[in-house]
Amino acid sequence: MEFLADTILDYLKDQTNKEVVKPDKSKLIYIMPSFPSRLVTRIGESMTGFVDSQPKNVRLVFKVSYALGKSWSESSEKIDKQSYEYIKQVDWYDSGDHLTSIRNLPRNPEDDLLVIILIGTDQVTDKSSLDDFHKVDTPMIWNDLLKRSFTPWLSKKLELSTVFYEKETLGQFDDILTTLKERGLADIVQISEFLRQIDFSSAQTGKDALYLLLKELHRFKLPFMQKVSFSKGKEFKNYVDDALSF
Repeated sequence: MEFLADTILDYLKDQTNKEVVKPDKSKLIYIMPSFPSRLVTRIGESMTGFVDSQPKNVRLVFKVSYALGKSWSESSEKIDKQSYEYIKQVDWYDSGDHLTSIRNLPRNPEDDLLVIILIGTDQVTDKSSLDDFHKVDTPMIWNDLLKRSFTPWLSKKLELSTVFYEKETLGQFDDILTTLKERGLADIVQISEFLRQIDFSSAQTGKDALYLLLKELHRFKLPFMQKVSFSKGKEFKNYVDDALSF
């Protein structure tokens, strides 16, 4: 599951649904930073299917900045190169490096709603001209959509893994991931990818899954953490601070 992508998609679709029911024809413009290629193609594909299913005439213009696409083409990662070829194929790539001018794209007479999504705006030279539009970046996602907690992602992950968990255990999971973010060990993009990759199939209870998660924290350059005890009243961030102080 693409946790970050799904959070963004829930927001985009909710805003579109609210706008499309209004009597006046309109235009929505969203700008996003340089997210990973896997996430970008997931958003593009899902939004394409979403607008196609609308009863009204909703047109989607989805563009990836020239600089972001170029970085994918030069990447050593296979998924990035594949994504670069894909965005060119489906006409999502701003090959002419004119991303900021797309904001002025007019709504066609037959359009009830024009939705413009621009990704990689942090890499365009005239990015200040985009400041007035809906900004969907990591601070906005963390503060406004996730409400400064990873519990929405964690509960989905555990449920998809058919792991029985208690509310207290969910809070312990959230404490761990929030600490990683607060201590600068990972951002929400990396944490989303971490949750996508971690395997809880051998876990039956929340405590089992918690042990597996602690076992994988070496990915964030932390030492052996499986023996961390939440029953001693010591917060996880104190364990991390002790580890980082060495």
